[in-house]
Amino acid sequence: MGANICWRNWESWKSDPCKWVESNALRNYAIRLILLASAGNIHRDQEIIPEEFDSLIQVYFGWPNHTISDKNLLKKESEEIVNNIAKYEKNHINKVRNWTIKPSDFITKEKVRRHSPGLFCQRSAAFQNSGFGNPISRIQRTIKLLEIIHQSHPLILELFYQRAGLSTQVYFNQFMSAIEWGKSNGEQWGLIDFSRDKELEDQGITQENLEKFISLNSLPFNLSTKKDSQCFWTKVERSIETVSEPYQPFFYNYFLDIPFIYLGKQKYCLPDPLSLSESCWNQINTNILTPYEENRKKRDGILSDAVETYLETVFLPQIAPTSFERIPVDETDSINKAGKRADFLICLPNAYIIIECKNSLMSPDTSACFHPEGLANFYMRFHEATEQISATVRAYNLKDKPVIPLVLSFYDAIRPSQMFEFMIEETNYCSELGLTMPPVIRSLHEFEYFTENRSLENWAELIICQAKQPRFVPPDERGQPQPHPVPRDNRGHEYKHLADYKLWLF
Repeated sequence: MGANICWRNWESWKSDPCKWVESNALRNYAIRLILLASAGNIHRDQEIIPEEFDSLIQVYFGWPNHTISDKNLLKKESEEIVNNIAKYEKNHINKVRNWTIKPSDFITKEKVRRHSPGLFCQRSAAFQNSGFGNPISRIQRTIKLLEIIHQSHPLILELFYQRAGLSTQVYFNQFMSAIEWGKSNGEQWGLIDFSRDKELEDQGITQENLEKFISLNSLPFNLSTKKDSQCFWTKVERSIETVSEPYQPFFYNYFLDIPFIYLGKQKYCLPDPLSLSESCWNQINTNILTPYEENRKKRDGILSDAVETYLETVFLPQIAPTSFERIPVDETDSINKAGKRADFLICLPNAYIIIECKNSLMSPDTSACFHPEGLANFYMRFHEATEQISATVRAYNLKDKPVIPLVLSFYDAIRPSQMFEFMIEETNYCSELGLTMPPVIRSLHEFEYFTENRSLENWAELIICQAKQPRFVPPDERGQPQPHPVPRDNRGHEYKHLADYKLWLF
């Protein structure tokens, strides 16, 4: 029943955005119910019926009554956020001393308490809406990033072939092969049965390749006889045990790491095709970068270099072919004592865009439930990126046009940044850093999605307009929402920079 909801969402991801948001919320709730079901229930002697499954989804919809919105809890959470910020500054004193301002100067207990009720809304929205955008582009982008990594680390792909038994080209074809086969089973959405190999051949799918791909990215649902064995329930149980009760409903979607459930006897289930498409980089991070498993810094550096190269050689030449430049690091810069500036400068007729790339601003568990320690670390890293953008504004003396400070992360991070923006609105944060508007944070996936049908000039005009408008725009006299402040010009990139990567069966 849960897979049926997820697959209906996949079938409608190109439909009306408003309908998709509602459908996607159901998908995210269904995913957690599927994962919770891996615990089993010894008290049941019959299968659950659709009405019961729907009633459990309604429990998730009833979050406003959950303890996570309790005022006492939010007060305690606010104190933990501030204390963790102070702890970060103390532990990174050599870095912090070069900043123009310290986060502890403007993120106070009073401000956090005032805005902490919004944390619940952010958790809820992030939880419900995760996975928006073009899912196919995630796979295509990962292929391109792998090509970039291969140029400087050819040994990595050789080791991957030894482990997976597939070349990367064949490996990535299997994403769409699995989805094509999973939706071909009528009412049994997501069921992949290798005992029916004739039907696989009829669709042009090679059983050997698909089985290698799926077995590499699958786990049993539950192994009740061996507690320490790897299965979905041991992962979910560990996730729930490591956070306090109020955060437990927001536990991590493990299908983003392991998208297939092994059912035994050559049978597998793909419960959520969208999680499969989102998992593409996580799989590579796990299966390809294994030589650097013990060296996190080296591993992150490889991804960081690949993303910056991707922007410089693939994406920015598509959306700003004559107006962007790579900013060199100047260790002798007397204005910026740390010697660190942002990564890219884009000069448009109506604005400057300064881009600072951060590989990952949040850990997966922070992005799932926004716990205080993870949020504090996120705010510090977000501010560090803004400091680098500020240093670039001063070094280039950018005063004649609005400057859009854009922090690009590899992983999605729009929602957690909102509380940061709420808090700095009440301070002189922007003026202290020489900025005309608060920093904007987008993941690479989100930035490409939002510029698919907008030119960069049109997107910049929208961001400038949004920065000037009040946070909440009231409806008009007829009760209808106000029109979008800047209509899209339909002159976006349309993913032309990824057009060479045609995924089979799509």
